[in-house]
Amino acid sequence: SGLNQLEIDQIKKSKPDANLYSWIDSNWHHFRPSVEYAPFKDLRVRKALQLAIDYAQIMDGFFGAGWGYQAALSPGYPDGWKPEKVKSLPGYNPDTKAADRAEAQKLMTAAGYPNGKGIDFQIILQNTSGTAYPENSQRFQAQMTQVFPEMKVGLKPYADNASFSVPQAKGEFQMVSYVITAAPDSVIEMQSQYYTGGGRNYGHFSDKNLDALIDKAQVELKTDARNAMMEEFQGKFMTDWVPMFVLGAQPARVMVQGNFAGYDTTAGTWYGYSANTKICRSGEILKMVPLRSPT
Repeated sequence: SGLNQLEIDQIKKSKPDANLYSWIDSNWHHFRPSVEYAPFKDLRVRKALQLAIDYAQIMDGFFGAGWGYQAALSPGYPDGWKPEKVKSLPGYNPDTKAADRAEAQKLMTAAGYPNGKGIDFQIILQNTSGTAYPENSQRFQAQMTQVFPEMKVGLKPYADNASFSVPQAKGEFQMVSYVITAAPDSVIEMQSQYYTGGGRNYGHFSDKNLDALIDKAQVELKTDARNAMMEEFQGKFMTDWVPMFVLGAQPARVMVQGNFAGYDTTAGTWYGYSANTKICRSGEILKMVPLRSPT
C-alpha cells in the first residue's frame, strides 16, 4: 500500500495491464509536542510552529502525490474538514507560506523566544526502513532552522517499534514523530488524542474547555448537534488549542494485476489497511470453478 512512483513505473513496464488504485488512507502523520516541555506550554509557541511548517514539502517529500491535507479530524469522518478546506487554512496554505512564517516569527518573539532562541528540544522517532518518520523529522528540522535560526532541534532515533513505544507511552519526550490510525468515530478519536488523560494523549495536553466539549459530544445523540460540536472543536483546535501538528493523511497506492477485479467497490478512507484485506476476487479463479447441474 506504499508504492512510490519508481515502483509504479517498474510494475507498469513488466505488467502493462496492471491497474493502479489510489485513495487517502485513515492513517495520519504528525509531530506531537509535550506540554511538559516549558516552551510548548505556550500557545503562541505551538501556533508559531503550526504556521511555520511546510506541510506539502514534508508529505510530498516522502509520499509524492495522493496524500490528503488534515487538521484536527481525519477527512474520512463525515464531520471532518476535507482536504480542500484544510489546504486553505493559515499554515497549511502553500500560497500564504511566506506571510504565515512572518506571523510565526512575530508570535515566537512575543512568547520570549526571538528567532527561536532558548528553545532546544529533541524529536523521538522510529528509525526503521520504509517508514516516513526519519524523513519527516529531517525535513521539519531543516525547516525550523530556516525559519527560527536560533532554535535547536535534535533527533533521537530508536531502532524498532518496541524501544520507541516505551518513551512515547510514558510521555518521556519533548516531541514525537509518529503516525496514528484514526478511530472509527470522531468523538472517540478526539477523546483519545486530546482529552485530559486520554489513552493516546502522550503529550499530556489538557484544557478544561476541550474536555467539556468532548463530554457534551459523547452524550449527544442528535447528529446535527453532534456535528456542530465537532465543527466547533476543529475551529478551536486551530485557534485556541493547537495540541498537535498534523502533517496529513497518507495515501494508499496498490498495483493489481489485470485479471483481478481490484478495489473498485472497497477502497476508501474507512478501510484501515484495506490494501491487505479488501481486494475483490480474481476473474481467472472464478472461471476455473465448474458449474454443476442439480442432477
